[in-house]
Amino acid sequence: MVNLAYDLHQSHGSKLRLRVAREVLVTSMNGGRRRVFLSYSRPCWPNQTQFLTGIQEFLHSHGYDAVTVQGVSTDPLPVIRSAITTCAALLTIAFRRRRVEYSAGTDRNPDLEVINCHEERWVTSAYCQIEMAMAYYAGLPILALRERGVVCEGMLTQGADFCVPEFDPDESALSYLTRYPPRIAIGEWENGISASESRVDLCGRCNLSGVAATSGTSHDGLSSSVRTNC
Repeated sequence: MVNLAYDLHQSHGSKLRLRVAREVLVTSMNGGRRRVFLSYSRPCWPNQTQFLTGIQEFLHSHGYDAVTVQGVSTDPLPVIRSAITTCAALLTIAFRRRRVEYSAGTDRNPDLEVINCHEERWVTSAYCQIEMAMAYYAGLPILALRERGVVCEGMLTQGADFCVPEFDPDESALSYLTRYPPRIAIGEWENGISASESRVDLCGRCNLSGVAATSGTSHDGLSSSVRTNC
């Protein structure tokens, strides 16, 4: 797991700025491991923790280093954005986080048709949606895994550009990832990573984000430092 090292320092009077990692990452070009931004809502139950651990083991065994941002309490969006620019793809695990209660037991679809909501409905962390949107804007391959019961909305809606297979955390992650349709979704996601790397290679390695040659400061004034915890 690769965790961003950051620190706060005083700048422009009382304004706090974050010093974050900003590192170019087409690791396949130099023989290194690919980085994947691992986006997930913090697990609330043991089965979610076990499922997350299984996903991390899967990524490691397939040559990926998982990059995540945790514990940033002040203005985390620049940290997230900088981390995503160092990654070759994004994988989201949308765990159940908050239960949705319907007083009338109904919901409405966009066509205003009333739908019964007898089954449990949950929402995940808003940061899963934010991080997916950032990765989509950056053109990264996206794979989203949605826990059963989590509402399909926003970036978690099945689209043409990426898959959103459903999972049950009571099943082991390694067992889940070897069956259809998750296995097909992962194959398409990895093909997208390879295709992206090929496009970058054709561009002469340099049009990645303009930060390869910079020693520290990006367009948003953030400087770089990375810590790896193995």
